Amino acid sequence: MDALSKDLQDFNKLHPNRKLAVFGLVLFVFVLSILIGMYFSQTNRPGSSNSRAGSQNQVTQKTTMLALVPSAETVKVGSTVKVSVMLDGEAVPASDIVVTYDPAYFAVADKDIQVGTAFKSLPYKKVQNGKIAASAIVDLNSPSDVKTGEVLSITLEALKAGSSPLGFDIDTKDDVQKTITSRIGGIDTLKSAQGTTITIE
Repeated sequence: MDALSKDLQDFNKLHPNRKLAVFGLVLFVFVLSILIGMYFSQTNRPGSSNSRAGSQNQVTQKTTMLALVPSAETVKVGSTVKVSVMLDGEAVPASDIVVTYDPAYFAVADKDIQVGTAFKSLPYKKVQNGKIAASAIVDLNSPSDVKTGEVLSITLEALKAGSSPLGFDIDTKDDVQKTITSRIGGIDTLKSAQGTTITIE
C-alpha cells in the first residue's frame, strides 16, 4: 500500500505532458488487447473460415491401404509363388508387416522375404508360428523421400493341394508386433489391409 501511495505521488509530480504520454500508452495497450481478443474469437468461432479449413483438413487427411498380390492365384504342388505386399494411398517412411499363412500349405523362410521398391531396407524379418513379420523403412538419410508401391515380397513354396488364405494381422493381442503403416511421428495411417487366397493343385 505504501508503495502504491509513493507511485501515485511520483506520478502527480510528473510534467503534464508526461502524464498525457502515460495515459496515451495505457489507452493504446488497452485498445490493442481488445482488438487481439476480438481477432482470436473470430478465427476460433465455429463456422469461421479458419475453423472450416481445420475441419476440411481432418476430413481429407490421407490414409494408407495394403494388399497382398500373388504372382499367380493357382500353383502346382512343389512350385513357388511370389506374393507382393502393395501399398497405396499415403506414402509413409515406415511400415510393420505381419502376414498370416498356413504352414500346412506353404513353406517359407526368413531369406524368402525381400524388400520392395517402395522402401530401402528390412531391418527386421522373421517367420514363426504361421506368421511372416517384417519391418520396412526408407533411407534414413532421406526420410521424406517416400513412395507407394511394393513394400516387400514373399516367396512361398506350395506343399499340398487345396486353397489357403493369406492375410494381414492387424489386431494382434498376444504378440507385440502387428501390421501398421506409420508416418513421421509414429501415427498409424493404415485404413485397410486386403488379403488373398491361393489355390494349390
